[in-house]
Amino acid sequence: MTDLAALREHIEILCAQNSIRIGRHSRGGSASRRGRFINIRPVKSAITYAVALHELGHILGPWQSQPRLYKEAGAWKWATENAIVWSAVMQKTMLKSLNSYLLWQRRRAKYVRLPEADHEFWQLIGS
Repeated sequence: MTDLAALREHIEILCAQNSIRIGRHSRGGSASRRGRFINIRPVKSAITYAVALHELGHILGPWQSQPRLYKEAGAWKWATENAIVWSAVMQKTMLKSLNSYLLWQRRRAKYVRLPEADHEFWQLIGS
């Protein structure tokens, strides 16, 4: 795998190129498309790199004006397409995240808006 310094630098370069500020977050991450900032944990592993890319995907990725599942899928899609490397542990992180949002959405049955059967969301989670 690529060394961690290169992964950290990749996130910093992407942010600089796209005028996105980086803040620090103690858990997970968050993003503001309007404010053009991400809050992430320091990149110290493949997982924190994947999460940082995902948060960038909320700003730079597709489907961000769509319902929640689409937004999450779009952010992960962007992350996988723009990563220097995409490892098994990063894939597992993505799948866990997408499946947790799918479960959350299904629990809200009367408000459910699942992606269409041919939407890339289902390819991302392997269904």
